[in-house]
Amino acid sequence: ATVPAIPSGLQVISAKDGVASLVWTTNSNADPSLWYEVGFTDLDTRKTASLAAPLPRAEVDMLHQDHLYEFKVRACVPALCSDFSSPPVQAIPGDRPEGPA
Repeated sequence: ATVPAIPSGLQVISAKDGVASLVWTTNSNADPSLWYEVGFTDLDTRKTASLAAPLPRAEVDMLHQDHLYEFKVRACVPALCSDFSSPPVQAIPGDRPEGPA
């Protein structure tokens, strides 16, 4: 098996109510066994977690609305994953605009 290509173009298309919606570009050939792992870190608590996504988009929920998060993604096939995308993207999934309150 070949290691899949690293996804690119990761962006947060919305971040509110404790939910971040992400999209990215796959750089791998269509492979029915291909999936994605979205890694995310709460930069306020340093807790990390991940979720699996079958398509090049994901909704990350249960986030703290006033914490800053960092997101990255990698492509996986059984037993093999690419490196994580770089640089990570950041977002605060709350209703307040960024900057001092």
